Amino acid sequence: MSGQGDVLGTFAMYYPVAREPNRDDLKGVEMATRTVAIAIERTRLRQSLRDSERRFRKMFDALPPAVYITGAAGRLTYYNPPQSNFPGVCRSWKMTSDASAGSSIIHTARACL
Repeated sequence: MSGQGDVLGTFAMYYPVAREPNRDDLKGVEMATRTVAIAIERTRLRQSLRDSERRFRKMFDALPPAVYITGAAGRLTYYNPPQSNFPGVCRSWKMTSDASAGSSIIHTARACL
């Protein structure tokens, strides 16, 4: 069960002979299902975030006006294609994924003056 009470899957136990599960069996099942539920929910959340980022990037890149994003220090971190047509913007900026930040946010690897 998810944190919201949704069924995420089913669990079965098989024994060499027909019998009821004992207390230890039930504790093991509870621990295993709780752990698996956390893993499933986390995977779904990550996929949802990736989908949301993909939709945002697609929308952002399709905007006709020039739009850019800067970091807290004011450094350009991302711009949409129309922004690259503005004077002073280097068309050969290398865009890379910042793995150290733990995300797929794109930033400039080098700037042009």
